[in-house]
Amino acid sequence: MSAQLEQCEQQVKNLSIEERGQLIQSLIEGLDDIDEQNLEALWIQEASRRLNAYKSGRIESRSSADVFSNARAKLKRFLSQRPINLKRICHEKIPYRNN
Repeated sequence: MSAQLEQCEQQVKNLSIEERGQLIQSLIEGLDDIDEQNLEALWIQEASRRLNAYKSGRIESRSSADVFSNARAKLKRFLSQRPINLKRICHEKIPYRNN
């Protein structure tokens, strides 16, 4: 992660949850401007970067079951600590169950 990105991340952590949601929405909408051909090129570049990192031993592989289990646990922990109004942030009806 670049120093500029790390600094930006620290600043974002000081925002309220609503402001973070607005920022996320704005960033996602900005991605809509990327044309499909450019998007495919970006994914190829990212996949190559990850493959090179794996081959050089800088990163290790993980099973998909492990990855998804970890992601679910982090999401559950995040949602239990910070209840947010997903309907408002996403501007659509999303069923929410707290289990």
